[in-house]
Amino acid sequence: MKSKVFSLFITSTVLSVGVIISALPLFAIPMQEITGKTGGKVNSGDCGYISSQPNHIINLSQKSYKLNVRLQASGGKPTLLIIGPKSNDRFCILGDVGAGKLPEMKGVWTAGQYKIYVGEAEGAEFPFTLTITDK
Repeated sequence: MKSKVFSLFITSTVLSVGVIISALPLFAIPMQEITGKTGGKVNSGDCGYISSQPNHIINLSQKSYKLNVRLQASGGKPTLLIIGPKSNDRFCILGDVGAGKLPEMKGVWTAGQYKIYVGEAEGAEFPFTLTITDK
């Protein structure tokens, strides 16, 4: 019995608003680590304060991917707001560094564009690392 192997290739482009990650069907996803500061001036309503532009954008070209997006911050109550692949798809994951709760979203992601905002519940700024893997 033959099995088919599908994998991805990720390219990164640094922009003033963050990193755009595009996945193409070539190789396994290398781990991506993106750094910055949490928060922003826009009150998202349910997901804390975010910047007016997404911190990062992920473009997935195939039907589905297994991805894990994890946010680590040095303090505060970080939030992870992911919009996509449809404009009305909105996922908000709340965290609390003091309580040991870090925002994370993992599972099977469908093709499309995902806008990722790294926020902070109270608008404070803390250094963060956003890790994207296929594990």
